[in-house]
Amino acid sequence: MGKVVGSSTKKQVTDGKNESEESKNPRERIVLTEHRYMREDVEHGLAFLVSVCEWAGVPCPVARGLLALGSAVLGKDLRKEGRTLEGLGLASLSKEELQRTLQ
Repeated sequence: MGKVVGSSTKKQVTDGKNESEESKNPRERIVLTEHRYMREDVEHGLAFLVSVCEWAGVPCPVARGLLALGSAVLGKDLRKEGRTLEGLGLASLSKEELQRTLQ
């Protein structure tokens, strides 16, 4: 097995294989701007959730706040650059049109 590199949730060894074992080092260095939780969960998932809530007229103040924090950490406006209904070209659809599109 090669030298361990990676995040606190999954170890990746230099030979390209991943281990599902949790990190044993609580002081492991985590770079938030590169961490998959920020890149995947916030940039794609949370940005999409906020855009859907806004499209549906559902208040989501906590999600919006978390998205703003994620945007500040990553140094970009995830509301404009993340995965959103607007970015997917779906924001202008009515509820019925969106339902037909997603079926």
